[in-house]
Amino acid sequence: MQGGSRLQRGREIPAAYHRWVISCLRIDEVGTERPTLNSLPSGRFIVLDFETTGLSPAMGARVIEVSAREVVDGRAGHELLSFVDPGIRVPAEITQITGITSAMLSGAPTSAVVMRQLSSFIGSSPIVCHNAGFDRRFYEHEASE
Repeated sequence: MQGGSRLQRGREIPAAYHRWVISCLRIDEVGTERPTLNSLPSGRFIVLDFETTGLSPAMGARVIEVSAREVVDGRAGHELLSFVDPGIRVPAEITQITGITSAMLSGAPTSAVVMRQLSSFIGSSPIVCHNAGFDRRFYEHEASE
């Protein structure tokens, strides 16, 4: 996939991300005025996000993009970034939101391939998501196919 990444491997997590990461991981620090990198947990965790064709896999929505970034001891690490061919047309309203078109997904790997890569990338590391319930439903649905 073309395009730049917001976080470069080996660089510290920018201050704009601190509150989001900390609010997901450390509830006791949500109210702090200025969280610091030393408040991030040590070790490795994965920040995960999906773009999808809709709101619910139970209603036929599918994953169209996977973005997973490892964070190791407060530093951005490797990234898994891939379009996914959902096997269905991307609705116009989703293209307006994400900028992703059906044409962009032509020739992309299938969900089964990308979900295997994602599972391997995550390994046993904790996962951080902006909307964890949403992403978890899609991950479980796509991984089961």
